[in-house]
Amino acid sequence: MTLNNNSYQHKIFFGALFMLTGGLGKNIIAFGVNLILARLLTPSDFGSVAIVVSIISILKIFAELGTSVALVQRKTITLKIKDSAFTATLVVTLTFIIILWISANTISNYFNNKVLKDLIHIAAFSYVFLGIFSLYRSLLLRDLRYKAISVIEFIGVIISSVVTVSLACFNIGPSSIVWGQLASAGCLLFLGFALTRYVPKSLGDWSSLKELFSFGIWVSLSRVLGNASGQFDKFIIGKLIDPGTLGGYYLAQKIVMILPSIFTGVIDQVMLPIYSQWQDSPSRIEKGYWKGLRISALLVLPAMALLAAIAHPLIYLLLGQAWCNIVPLIQIFCIFGAIQGLGGGIFGSVIYASGKPQTMILVNAFRIIMLPLCVFIGSFSGILGISYGMVAFGIIGRLFNQYILTRIFNFKFSLFFSTIALPITINIVIYFLTIKISLLSNNLILSLFISSLFFTLCYIVTICILFTDDFLFIKNSLLTRR
Repeated sequence: MTLNNNSYQHKIFFGALFMLTGGLGKNIIAFGVNLILARLLTPSDFGSVAIVVSIISILKIFAELGTSVALVQRKTITLKIKDSAFTATLVVTLTFIIILWISANTISNYFNNKVLKDLIHIAAFSYVFLGIFSLYRSLLLRDLRYKAISVIEFIGVIISSVVTVSLACFNIGPSSIVWGQLASAGCLLFLGFALTRYVPKSLGDWSSLKELFSFGIWVSLSRVLGNASGQFDKFIIGKLIDPGTLGGYYLAQKIVMILPSIFTGVIDQVMLPIYSQWQDSPSRIEKGYWKGLRISALLVLPAMALLAAIAHPLIYLLLGQAWCNIVPLIQIFCIFGAIQGLGGGIFGSVIYASGKPQTMILVNAFRIIMLPLCVFIGSFSGILGISYGMVAFGIIGRLFNQYILTRIFNFKFSLFFSTIALPITINIVIYFLTIKISLLSNNLILSLFISSLFFTLCYIVTICILFTDDFLFIKNSLLTRR
């Protein structure tokens, strides 16, 4: 599918809008479910699930072998290539489910957590479903079927939520979350098949596999390095501290990273197939990058600043006094989330769309060294130190990524700072003003309402004045009918 010059901006916007809306809907439901589960499960239960989810997220990348990105990135694909990708995905997922099943007891003993064994056995099946679904999802993404992806993933969250809460109410414990994920994964795979109607006609061939792997193996390796390093904080807390502390840390991270994860993920997925159409026009990719960076900063930074400002009354009212100890963690993670909004989603799209996946090996090799180092150093100061270690890496890692864009693609480093400087300044100023406003009332509900309203109004007015062009672009795109 080729986009003409007059439609690409609206295609980008509506693609992002569909997926962002779907992502917000999914995470609002997931957030509500977590609120319910916080009343039904213990922090230790959340901690056990966090370890299992971290392991599965790493292994899921092996299942894809980078073929999902390779299918999207290629200008044309044949049925042989699809069949080859399916065969490779199926073989790898079945191999790893056997390894995971056998090693479940060893993992449980390593973390001194007997609950993990049964959780891993259940999660292994969801791993197979998700691995195969990634191929169907890439076919939908390749055809720019953003709305379809949003709908089926929303349905998946509904299924997961219903199953999880129902089982938790019957005192199933942490297994309820894993069973919910399994039900969701099965649903996603079925819907992915129903929408694409793709059925492999053969096992593929070696030449097609080699063609896919020439690109995909670099993607897979880089993602494994990046994802493994990203789970190090949970592994070190689970091993060196205790499951209860990990549970609080895990929940705080999930609450904060809802919007940054949605937005950066959406931007990455929307921009990759579109950037791939511009492979022969580096100037268009660069122009799109700077615009995406500015829009990302304008949307993610205020969400993080507002959440940090209202964290205490919000957590007290939603989760109760027992969970208020995670408020400092939430405020620290808001800084990390804000950093993620400064180009986190569009960086990878530029690299992959430009046909240079090997670059991500360097990026994630840096990540797998620096992130654990920051977290390990922080661990000497306990759970707060680990959280600040994540922030330190966020800053260092973001600057390193921008340096890579400067060295390889000649993006101006100074333009990065000039693009993010004003959005950061605006949010810092409004944040401190909001803190002052929140002190006007001792009533938590009233304080929460006044603070949220004040921040929102101040920010909208400021953006309309200082970023008029971006405001008008979004407004006009919303009003345009395709």
